[in-house]
Amino acid sequence: MSILLDRDMVIHGVVAVGACVAAWMFAVKPQHEQLKALQGTIARTQDASAGDVGPTRSSLQMQASAINTRVAEIVALNAWTNDASQVYGRVMTLAHQHNVRIQGMQPDSSSTVSSGGQATVSRIKINAEGGYADVARFMEGVCELSPLMRPNAAQISPTIVDNEPVVSMALVMEALNFKIADALSPAGDTPHGQP
Repeated sequence: MSILLDRDMVIHGVVAVGACVAAWMFAVKPQHEQLKALQGTIARTQDASAGDVGPTRSSLQMQASAINTRVAEIVALNAWTNDASQVYGRVMTLAHQHNVRIQGMQPDSSSTVSSGGQATVSRIKINAEGGYADVARFMEGVCELSPLMRPNAAQISPTIVDNEPVVSMALVMEALNFKIADALSPAGDTPHGQP
C-alpha cells in the first residue's frame, strides 16, 4: 500500500507542479514581459524628455516656415478658383483633350458659407456631351483641376447625336475659397484671402 500511496503522491505532485508551471507560463510570464516592456518605454520617454526644455527657436522657425508655405499655397489656390477665366480655360482645354463638347458652363450666382465660416463655396455648372469613356476621363480631369474644387452632383444620361450614341453629362462643381486670417496673410494681401 505504501508503494501505491507513494506513486499517487508523486503523480499528484507532478500534476501540481505542472499546473503551477502552466499557470506561470500562461499568466505570470506574459504580465512580467509586458511590465518589462512598459518599464523600458517609460525609461526611454524620460530620457527623451529630460533634454527637451521646449521648442527651440530653429524648430519654431521651421514650423512657421511650413505654415507660411501652406498659407501661400492656399492663397494661390484661392486666387485660381476665384478667376473664372482660368477655370473656364482649363475646363475647355480638358474638353478638347478628351473629345468632349461643352454645351454650357456657367457659375451659379449663389454662394454659401461653410459651417464655421472658414470657407465660401461657389458652384459651377458644366453641361457636356461625348462618348462614355471620353466623358468619364473628362469628368476625372475636371475633378483633379484643383484641390479646392470638388464635384457636388453629376447626372449622366445616354442620348443620340448625329446617329451616334453619346452620353450627356450635367456636372456641378464646388469651388472652395478659404478665409485666411489677417495675421497669416502675406504682406500686401487683402484680408481673408480675397482678391
